[in-house]
Amino acid sequence: MGNQWLFRFRPNDSYSGRVIAGLRRQYARQEKWAIVHSTDAFGTAGGKALSDALGKVGAPPVLDQGYANQSRISRRSCWP
Repeated sequence: MGNQWLFRFRPNDSYSGRVIAGLRRQYARQEKWAIVHSTDAFGTAGGKALSDALGKVGAPPVLDQGYANQSRISRRSCWP
């Protein structure tokens, strides 16, 4: 954007996935997880990283649902 003082940084997806999966019992106390993510490259990579991390801690997601950006989703479209 041409502004030398504006920048963005964030942890990579595999790190974020591991942290979320690791904190799941302490804060969320959920045994069953659903992942809803954008189907663009950013959302797909993050969803996959979280799904992989949850699988490694014995809590694989019961749903992994992608959606197109700018689309409207309802709860019915996500849950069987």
